[in-house]
Amino acid sequence: MARLAHPALNIVSRNQTKPGRDTQPESVSLLAQLEWSEAHLEQPAEWVAEQLLTALKSIFPSSATLPRLIETGAHRWRYAQPSTPCEYDYLYSANGLALCGDSFRDGRIEDAWLSGHHLGEALVGRSVQ
Repeated sequence: MARLAHPALNIVSRNQTKPGRDTQPESVSLLAQLEWSEAHLEQPAEWVAEQLLTALKSIFPSSATLPRLIETGAHRWRYAQPSTPCEYDYLYSANGLALCGDSFRDGRIEDAWLSGHHLGEALVGRSVQ
């Protein structure tokens, strides 16, 4: 997974590098920047996929040869990325209510894990936030 400083692309992830997916064929997920997504929210899925693929190709040198494209698709996740990250990794109240999750950080599965991990550390007394 790589985060990018690109106007359209935020994250490029090679799916077979994820745990348990090493036997799958090569596939890539492209996550658009929040601002780009908001500006193109109602565009057809085919158009969005084409634009993001063009953006991906633009970050490689012109001499790079990318694998043959087999299939593309696009899915609208309207609420997949928080527009403003929370200033805390989790919340814990004096009456014992605890909240954690990806939305406290940056909306990725890794962020959900980190939020829960930090809350777990706080609950067992290792750190307090």
